[in-house]
Amino acid sequence: MSKAIYIATTEPNSGKSIVSLGLMQLLLGKAARVGYFRPIIDDFEKGTMDSHIHTIITHFELDLEFTDAYAYTRSEVVKQKNLDRDDEILGHIIHKYKAIEDQFDFILVEGTDFYW
Repeated sequence: MSKAIYIATTEPNSGKSIVSLGLMQLLLGKAARVGYFRPIIDDFEKGTMDSHIHTIITHFELDLEFTDAYAYTRSEVVKQKNLDRDDEILGHIIHKYKAIEDQFDFILVEGTDFYW
């Protein structure tokens, strides 16, 4: 069974990314295979990556594809919410998390600033 820690804050721009970097460094000293997941990320330009995910994956050389490290972009969630699909949103987030759960001994989940 995989273990995870979820980092959450009560407001945006409160330092979750810095805490994530420190925790990832600590976790990699304790477990061989540590993954990273963000349920909802900010929209990004085509051909680029979310900077949080890119930084964690590249700096710590994680064996994790960018597209596996998140479930939705902010605009995708807004579209789903406008169609009253809250259950589907949660189901997809859980599905994406579970898809990487078996690959890692521990997963660091960086929560979202998107509140619904």
